[in-house]
Amino acid sequence: MKNQMVIPSFYFGNPEWNNLLLKDTFHCADFFFFTLNFLQMKKQNSISMAVVNAHAAGIDIGSRQHYVAVGQQPEDVRTFNVYTKDHEAMIAWLKQKSIVTVALESTGIYWQTLFSSLQAAGFDVV
Repeated sequence: MKNQMVIPSFYFGNPEWNNLLLKDTFHCADFFFFTLNFLQMKKQNSISMAVVNAHAAGIDIGSRQHYVAVGQQPEDVRTFNVYTKDHEAMIAWLKQKSIVTVALESTGIYWQTLFSSLQAAGFDVV
């Protein structure tokens, strides 16, 4: 599974998510510009995608928590709360993982503070 990205298992617990994943491209694919590999999905009950930028992270922005993915393994997906101290912890973790580019997936206004924090820390935010 070298150079493969697997969708975190928490998306497979909900049948509605399964239907979305099968009908549409998973929204984190927009972050990393991955190509879907449906044969791998059938084998492993997950969607496997080719890595385009190993130094990129994707963040799913929420009103209470942010889900941050930096790699292929379950331990490469972490959840952070939305306060300044949590942003600082997230930035430290991203730097520890050698992340350079961060893509945000958000709705509403919740992305603005994190966007500013990430830019101030030197990340290329898209």
